[in-house]
Amino acid sequence: MCKKKVVSLLLVYLVAGSFLTPSVFGVEVVETLTCDDVDPDTREPLGTASVFLTNVNDVFAWVSISGIQTGQTLRFIWSSPGGVIFSDNEVALTTTNTNY
Repeated sequence: MCKKKVVSLLLVYLVAGSFLTPSVFGVEVVETLTCDDVDPDTREPLGTASVFLTNVNDVFAWVSISGIQTGQTLRFIWSSPGGVIFSDNEVALTTTNTNY
């Protein structure tokens, strides 16, 4: 069994009138013990995160995680329950410091 820490940012959209408006964000930072796919049953809190809009098409995020070891790989997975399609829905990085 291999261990991977996965940070999952869940973007929640509210419908205003007849338009899909990106106005409210629900953020979940999770940890999982899977090698290939994210298993929802293994999720637990890992840190804090925040997202913000620069305009209608651009969404940025920052994530704060403590206790991460050097050389650990993090996968940032973007998803939306409203069916919004992202141009890049997953980013991976390998840590070089202990705090992010």
